[in-house]
Amino acid sequence: MKFQSKVIVLLFLIVATSLYAQKEKVIGFWKVESVSVGNRSKTPVAKWMKINSDKSYESGNGWLQNSKGQWSYDNKTKTYKTVDPLNVADEFGSFLVSFDKENMIWKRNEDGMEVKVILIPITEKPMSPADYFKGMWQQTSVSNPKAERRYNKLLIRWDRIYENYDEKGNKETGFWHIHGHRSEVTFIPHNLKQNREKWKISTNEKELKMIGISDNNKGITIDYKRKNTF
Repeated sequence: MKFQSKVIVLLFLIVATSLYAQKEKVIGFWKVESVSVGNRSKTPVAKWMKINSDKSYESGNGWLQNSKGQWSYDNKTKTYKTVDPLNVADEFGSFLVSFDKENMIWKRNEDGMEVKVILIPITEKPMSPADYFKGMWQQTSVSNPKAERRYNKLLIRWDRIYENYDEKGNKETGFWHIHGHRSEVTFIPHNLKQNREKWKISTNEKELKMIGISDNNKGITIDYKRKNTF
């Protein structure tokens, strides 16, 4: 009887330790590598999440933090859920958690479709196109002569205001908005008589390329180099 009791206690400790280890593996600094909804890819740009041991979490895109709150993990169901400071409920509920080597996998059902999120461990926040996009840019080449005169210099401000200067120094201003899932930016002019423009962008520490994708700028390609001052 004593032997059986010891075996039961040992099995209980093994199970408890395994469940605790699973919970501990959730804690860390993660980047969303991919998100699939059914058969569609819905991966956000530079999405990260920091899950802390004190049951708090923060998340964001690139250098921008856009949420925080508390998290909980159910050892029995192996599910993870979060609650933000305003107690706004997640209508789709918890994620079922599993692991593939170092990667963490979340799954749940949303509107009848399976959502699968793959997260990979990181050590620092990933930069997004929006982070690289900010700054001062000088045009180096353009595919259209009219665009060459209009898009001579570009200032992308941190407060989501852009300033566009033509070759004579005349300035246009407006709001810029970055797409959450693609490297696309929309310019929304303050002058309501001007049209919005969408551009596909690729950028890094030194260079920026913009390719027009809306009706009023389609086919225009502009290359810029980063400047410290105008």
